[in-house]
Amino acid sequence: LGGLLVVALAAPVLAILVPLVELVWLAMTAQLIAVLLVVVVVTLHMCLPALESLRHPNAWWAPATGLAVAAGAFGMATLTASPSPNRPAPSTLAYAYEHGTGSALWLTDPGADDALDARAIEWAAERAGAPFTRTRDMTDFGYPAGPTPVSEARLVNAPPPSVVVESDSIEGPVRHVTLSVSSNIGAEAMRFQVDPDGDTRILSLNGAAIAEPNALEWVEHYGVPEDNGVQLELRMPASEPIGLYVLEQHFRPRELLGPAPFERPEDLAPDVNAGSDRAVFRYSVAAFADPRHAFMPGGVRDPSAGPVEATPAVPEAAPPAASDTAAPTVPEPTPDSLR
Repeated sequence: LGGLLVVALAAPVLAILVPLVELVWLAMTAQLIAVLLVVVVVTLHMCLPALESLRHPNAWWAPATGLAVAAGAFGMATLTASPSPNRPAPSTLAYAYEHGTGSALWLTDPGADDALDARAIEWAAERAGAPFTRTRDMTDFGYPAGPTPVSEARLVNAPPPSVVVESDSIEGPVRHVTLSVSSNIGAEAMRFQVDPDGDTRILSLNGAAIAEPNALEWVEHYGVPEDNGVQLELRMPASEPIGLYVLEQHFRPRELLGPAPFERPEDLAPDVNAGSDRAVFRYSVAAFADPRHAFMPGGVRDPSAGPVEATPAVPEAAPPAASDTAAPTVPEPTPDSLR
């Protein structure tokens, strides 16, 4: 009777904590395995009285039963592990383009396993129109460092962001610039990355000061900004251009690329953890929007001149939207447009 009572008291512990372990696994993935281990250890500790019976003679039936149940569960999981409409497998496809380069890329999940994710890999190659036979580090597009499978993609008609220089002044060896950045494609998120090879620093975003600008590599703004755009205050050496890149992340890529590239069978679903189903556009402020002639001889811009709106030095060609039509090459910026 005592043993049955102990088992009955352990049942609520298992009923509450075992689903919690699964929820933590789904929400946080294996990267936070330490959190899962803490919950598992607490569960086992609370169930220790129920395991006391294993110390008695002829208690071999308990571990044998446990092994049989585990083997049966593993067999059932193996048989039902294939993707299905009820349990679609994650799949990844995203579009990336840097304004002025004249070439775009499809990218897919770098962590995909050739055996476990064969269905998703096959689908991504079919949608991209070519297999992902080469890799590239996509850190400059906001993805984690390391080799990412990529494939060539056609160009789309996506105008670059509008960058307005609100103020631009030099005090000794230091240059201070205030920018207003607006997306012309309705991007839901914009990331502002400083050039790692330069000394440009972001001092504030929409009036909110950055605590440690020297340690900051990028900052993000989510949501479509108001009419005046996202306000950035920058600092850099007077002899350097504005070393800043704008990454526009469009979470509705069908509006730009059409629905065909992202159509999936019922047994596949977008993998949001891998940044799937989005279009990312990279724009160099130094190459296109840095006003070379915005300074008076004394080093201070004439306030009466008003804000300077920076536009691309070379307009980008807008290719047809149809996928079976060859897209024209976007011309590179001329030397006169670089600083």
